[in-house]
Amino acid sequence: MKRNSNAESKFQIVFFFETLDTGGIRIVEDQSASHPGIGQTLPLRANHISIYKFESSDNEGYKAVKAKILQMMKGEVKESNGKVTQQVIFFVT
Repeated sequence: MKRNSNAESKFQIVFFFETLDTGGIRIVEDQSASHPGIGQTLPLRANHISIYKFESSDNEGYKAVKAKILQMMKGEVKESNGKVTQQVIFFVT
């Protein structure tokens, strides 16, 4: 992933990665999910399938993702004309 300082000033990027094995192997290691100098990388206690299929809103992974989205939304930057200059983008690997 190419680092673009201009894009970083307009975007907050968060990468989530799995911490549990799927079928005895780890599909995506934390090193593959991170991009040094770009965004934030956070673990989720899930395997490669359950990382994007939360059983309920009581699931810890769901709560972690929701909390991060809400935190980022509160930090949204708007110009005086109301135009949003900061976007929220999530990649789940």
